[in-house]
Amino acid sequence: MAIDEDSGRPRSEPEAITSPASFVAHLSVSADGRQLAYSAVLETQNIERLRLDPVKGEVVGQPVAVTTGSRFWANPDPSPDGSFVVFYSQVGPEGDLYVTRSDGSGGLRQLTDDAAIDRVPRWSPDGEYIAMFSDRSGALQVWQIRADGSDLRQLTEAPSSVVAWSPDGRQLAVTRQLSRGMSAARGASIIEPRLPANANGLDLPPVPLAIPQFAPNSWSPDGKWIAGQNGFTTLGILLYSVGSRTYERILDVGEWPVWLPDSRHLIYVMRGREYHIFDTRTKVDRLIYSSVRDTLGPPRFTRDGRVAFFSRRVTESDVWVARLSD
Repeated sequence: MAIDEDSGRPRSEPEAITSPASFVAHLSVSADGRQLAYSAVLETQNIERLRLDPVKGEVVGQPVAVTTGSRFWANPDPSPDGSFVVFYSQVGPEGDLYVTRSDGSGGLRQLTDDAAIDRVPRWSPDGEYIAMFSDRSGALQVWQIRADGSDLRQLTEAPSSVVAWSPDGRQLAVTRQLSRGMSAARGASIIEPRLPANANGLDLPPVPLAIPQFAPNSWSPDGKWIAGQNGFTTLGILLYSVGSRTYERILDVGEWPVWLPDSRHLIYVMRGREYHIFDTRTKVDRLIYSSVRDTLGPPRFTRDGRVAFFSRRVTESDVWVARLSD
C-alpha cells in the first residue's frame, strides 16, 4: 500500500503479495523499501502411536503416524479393544469429532459436524459411548455420543469440561466450575451418565487452599485413585483417593497424567516435549521419551498399556526475501 511519507496516510488501496507459505510472520522491510524479508511458517499436528512395555516402563521402537496431512488433530483416545482411535479437529474447522482405525487405515469417519465445538473425547470402558465437553448448549458441558454417531446427549447442567471414566464405566469424574467464597475455583464432581443431566452429582471435596484447581484426567484401573492436574494454567499433578476423599500433591511439575494398568505408575507430559513415568509408591520419576523440538500432546493408552496415542505438532520455517517491483 502506497503511503504519504510525511503524514503516513494511505495513497492507495492495499495490494496482496503472494507468498509460498500458508502463514507468514516476522516481516521486515529493507531501508530502500524494495525488499521484504519474512518467515514462511509451516505447522502441522497429527496423531501418532508409540509402543510401550508397561512392565519395564520403557518405550519400544519409534512412533508411527496414524494421520498425515495439514489438518490439526488433537487429544486422541483409543477404543477399549485398541482397534479405533477418536480425536477432534483443532483447526479447519475446529471442534468436530473423528474416528479412524488405530493403524490409520480405512480413512476418517466423522462423528459430529455442526457449529458446536467438541473437545477432548474419551471412550467409555465398554466401547459404547464417547464422552467430551462441548459448547453446543452455550456454556461448556459434558456430553456423550455413541461410537456410531447416534444418541447425542447432554450429561451435565453445571459448567463442566475434561472427564475421566471410572473403570466400570458407571461414573465420570468431571472438571467443574465451583465457588470458593467470593472467588471461583475449578473443582470436580462424579456423575452417573445414565442419570438425567439435572440429577445431582457428587461434588468432590474442595481442594486445599495451596492447590489452585483439580482437573481429573485418569481413573486408576483398580478404581481407587483419580489422577489430575492443578488446572490448565498451573503445572502440578494430584491424586484423589476415592475411598478417603482426600487429595495428595505428588508432583509440582507436569500435566495430563494417565494411569498404566498396574494402578501404580503414571505417564505424564513434561515441558510439552517429554513423557515421564512416575512410581506413586517409591516416588521415582524417569524420562521415557522426548522430542528435540516438536510439541507432544497428552498421551492416552490402550487398556493393556502397550500402545500410546498422542498428537505431535511440528513447526518448520524458512526465511524468504521478496523483491518488490513498481
